[in-house]
Amino acid sequence: MDNHWNTAHKDLGGIAAKDVSACEVQTLFLSHPKYFAVMPVMKGLGPQDKYRLYLTQLADKVAEADATIVPAVSENQVPALLQVTLWHEHLATFTTDKATVRSTRSLVDTWAANKRTPWLGTRLSGTVTEYMQVIKRKMANIPIPARSLLMEYPRQASVPIACVMGSILNSSPRTPKQTDYYDKLDEGSYYTYGHTLHQFALAILLTIEDPSCPYRFTLSDQTREQGRELIELLKSDTPAPIAAFHAFMLPLLYARDLRGSTDEYSKWDDPVEGFMALHNLRDDGNFKPAHDVTQLFAHLHYHIRGSMMYEGWRTLADFENNPYK
Repeated sequence: MDNHWNTAHKDLGGIAAKDVSACEVQTLFLSHPKYFAVMPVMKGLGPQDKYRLYLTQLADKVAEADATIVPAVSENQVPALLQVTLWHEHLATFTTDKATVRSTRSLVDTWAANKRTPWLGTRLSGTVTEYMQVIKRKMANIPIPARSLLMEYPRQASVPIACVMGSILNSSPRTPKQTDYYDKLDEGSYYTYGHTLHQFALAILLTIEDPSCPYRFTLSDQTREQGRELIELLKSDTPAPIAAFHAFMLPLLYARDLRGSTDEYSKWDDPVEGFMALHNLRDDGNFKPAHDVTQLFAHLHYHIRGSMMYEGWRTLADFENNPYK
């Protein structure tokens, strides 16, 4: 059933375990069987039996109504977190029913991606893991005072941090480890932190690879081109494309450069804002409560600083090998 679902219904997203219901079938001719669903529960019920009438006339309508997600009718029904983040407004057109929710959530579903597009599943996951290990190794060769600077400037120092991201990310005093300098993670945390980065990259790459994807991130032409190059490398048999992955993720993790822009400001033009909304969307069309969201901010904090450190190390020779520059 899993194989059938992934090949015949991959456009719906999700997995067979969640989206398939068991039923009983019957056929009239064994030699050339054509199966049709039956309802044994109706056996013995008279034509005017109320339960039979409900099953035949109303059950489908009730199920259809249950699949529709009713939006909040007043601000009092909107949790405080959503009143600040506006995730529910941003994804309103992508959460009208359970089908659209499944499709939207598939952008961050790494398990489904591995079934449909392995280069965005295990291959991309392996690249993320290797990228984080490279950062871990390079971190050991960076002086602690220089690593302390990363704690003070969680985004690119030459571009002011976006106000909304700053208020959210800096609202929590916790860091991956309670230190005053950028430090390596506990071994048990690498998977969970890496999974978040995998989801972020996956969501962006899926929308680049599939122009028909209904949800779109605001990306520069350069980022789209870097994404296409990364996809081709992920499809190949070459070693993990660490450099290409870093070049692709760097502008996504850095604050958006608004200099010279004449467009009206919208925080949704920052891909990380859209990713946070997608990441916190649940199967039922609602969003995670505040106490389940804080870990995501810690993960993003870590990866923002990690990308800065990798970029600083990569360009160290351009600054006279001075990590403080």
